[in-house]
Amino acid sequence: MAVCWKSVAVAATLISALMLSPSSAKADSAKYEVYLEKGLVELDAGALDEAVDNFEDALKLSPDSVEVMFYLGQAYWKSGDVTQGAKYFREVVDKAPDTDFGKVAKKYLDAIKVEKAKNYYIQLYSGPQYDTNVPVKPESKFAASIKERVDWAWVFYIRGGYNQPIFDGLSVGTTYDFYQDIHTEISNFDIKDHDLKAFLSYSKGPLVGFVTYNLKYTYLGSDSFERVHGVSPKLRLLATPDLTVEATYTYEDKGFLTNNRRDAINNRYEGDAYYYFMNRMGVVRAGYYHDVDNAFGEEWDYEGDGLTGGVSVPLPLDMRLSGETEFQHRRFGRGRSLDHLDFRNREDDIMRYTLSLDKQLTKKLGVLVSYTNIDNKSTFAEFDYDRELVTLYFTAKF
Repeated sequence: MAVCWKSVAVAATLISALMLSPSSAKADSAKYEVYLEKGLVELDAGALDEAVDNFEDALKLSPDSVEVMFYLGQAYWKSGDVTQGAKYFREVVDKAPDTDFGKVAKKYLDAIKVEKAKNYYIQLYSGPQYDTNVPVKPESKFAASIKERVDWAWVFYIRGGYNQPIFDGLSVGTTYDFYQDIHTEISNFDIKDHDLKAFLSYSKGPLVGFVTYNLKYTYLGSDSFERVHGVSPKLRLLATPDLTVEATYTYEDKGFLTNNRRDAINNRYEGDAYYYFMNRMGVVRAGYYHDVDNAFGEEWDYEGDGLTGGVSVPLPLDMRLSGETEFQHRRFGRGRSLDHLDFRNREDDIMRYTLSLDKQLTKKLGVLVSYTNIDNKSTFAEFDYDRELVTLYFTAKF
């Protein structure tokens, strides 16, 4: 059996303290230090039950110690008892909000989101959009015929979701997104999306697991264009109060209702990291993904690698500035492509970025302006593509 020399040293300290302390108060003080030190050793070693026992013994000797309360909260949180951990974090915040312990405890409370929140949301966006290149996707067969066609559209976007806890750590839920744009001239390129998701999530301590099923229908003009359904497991880790990392795998079955040669099975592997700052009001995100489309028509096969990033920061006057960027390199096709031309060596670099400014007018109403640029550079000029979108949204949330 291995000997934990730190525990031996702690025990020796306790014996020495009891022998040398002439008074009960000094003995209690010595015991407190020993219980605290031993709890920290066990917390660091992952012996969480033992750490809790020692921190609770220390707290009995010093009931107002915010240091012990903080570490006791950490021990409970790491063991998966988030509710009990939050209880001690709240006590630390109440007793010493301006100390380092209080500030970090507040971050834990914000991060694990123990406070009860409503289990649904509804968000509405609507407004005009200016589009410099209406075709939906760079590989669209229509791109050459209306390249750089400018048009205005009115956009409607509705998001909603519901989450129902089942028991401690387990919950189920659903989300639904609806999107519709109505162009003033090119109505055959009006887009309508229905996007339905159902998910199961389970959390234990700093880990949260998700499994999501997704069903999406897209209409182009008045015709059905694409049907997608798939499943996506995700693992989220609260590495520190300020850092969250995620790993996601997505499987999708894509059906193009007007061109079955584009029907495909898509596999995507993704990793993301989120760093929070300004008391978790600001966030920076960075990610990488590998994306593979195996299509029925081999000319539509592709394999790609992408980098993503983003930042969002609060501003004075209830405003928020956000930016998102994505770069993807795609390697297409093993055979012929459109018009029987040989595109076996086709490679595309796709760059996308978005800037947005959001202003809350009231608790529920706001306004948002966004600019998006999409630039596709291909080894074949037929697939070069550039698009700019400027949108003014009027927003509401419930």
